[in-house]
Parts: sequence; C-alpha cells; structure tokens
Amino acid sequence: MGAILPYFLDSNVLIGYYFSATDTWGYQATKVFEDSEKNYTSSTVIHECFGIDTGGKCQTMKQSIVREFRRAIAQLTRDPSPDHLLANAEGWKIFPILKDIMSDPTIRQGDVRATIRNAMDEYDRRCEERLQIIQNPVHLSVHRRTRDYPGIWQILNPVLGDPDDMEVILDAHDLAETVLPLYLYTGDARHISSHRKKIVELTKIAEIRYLGTVR
Repeated sequence: MGAILPYFLDSNVLIGYYFSATDTWGYQATKVFEDSEKNYTSSTVIHECFGIDTGGKCQTMKQSIVREFRRAIAQLTRDPSPDHLLANAEGWKIFPILKDIMSDPTIRQGDVRATIRNAMDEYDRRCEERLQIIQNPVHLSVHRRTRDYPGIWQILNPVLGDPDDMEVILDAHDLAETVLPLYLYTGDARHISSHRKKIVELTKIAEIRYLGTVR
C-alpha cells in the first residue's frame, strides 16, 4: 500500500462533489474526495462555497438547478412531448437527468412530470447528504490561516491575476508548513494549474493536480 498523500481541495472540487450529478467536475471531484487520501481545505474555500449568511456559490447554483426542474415540469404541462423538452433543455445542468428519465421505457408518458418532481426531491436529498459529509471533520479538515505571506503575494499575485485564487494558494501554503507533502487539487486551469511550476517553486505545496487529468 502506498503512502497516504494529503490533499488540499479547491472550491471547484467541493462544488463538483456537492453537485455530483450535474456539475462539470462531478465525476472527477467525487473520485478525488472519496479516495483514501486525507482531505483538507480552508475557511476561505468553505466560505466561497457555502457562505456564512447567504449560502455562497452552492446556494446560488442550487436555486438555478431547482428552477430548471420547475421549468421542465411547466413545459410538460403545456406540451407533453419529451422530444420538445429535451430539445429546449439541451445545455441545462439537469439535461443528463432529464435524458435518463425520457429514455426509461418503464415510465409512462403520463408519469413523467411526477418522475421529474421525484428526481428534484432526490437531487436535493443527495446534496444535503453530501453537505453533511463535507461538514464532517472526519472526511474534510478545514484549515484557518493566520499569516499573510506578503513576499509570496507580491510575486505570485501578478502572475495568477486573481486575488481570490491567491488567498487559496496562501491557505494551502500555510497548511503545507505542517502537513507534508500537500497536493492541491483544482479545476482552475487558467489561474492555478497553468502556473503550477511557479506556484510549487515559491510555496511549500508539493504538487498541483488538475481535475481534468482524473480518470
């Protein structure tokens, strides 16, 4: 058995895991989160994903997904054609769910709306289950940074070009002061993964792994 390598998870990993059935990174994020390696993140990432009072990005995205379910039900009320619904829903986040429902030969046409309502309720239940896992320190440890690291900021911030991502990098670096070797997982190719070599050179992060490489 190989050594257990600790992971620092960026926000797109947690969002992908939370919205596993509809997020672009759902499969990859779930695979990373659920493997045997120790998972860490930071209070910065948690606040971005789940907020303090507003619910953060996840709440906004969840409301959008619920609206898609309701739009699908409303359209079927006006026009019961599954083909018309799928044509209109192409590009929606819930499109794969709708496609599975429409292609199931055991579901009668008159039951499609009820099936979509049940799928919406099931989706909400699965999100809540995954939120409980994310909030459980057995599965995810949340690190809180207390230092600023101005030297690293001054060099890396112009390179990354995104102050929010810089905060995440500094969080991971701070954790790597005591947790080694720390691997940062991200779905951010533009600001983080593309500058992997520079980040690893200037920080104590051992490696940066892009979600797009997960198979």
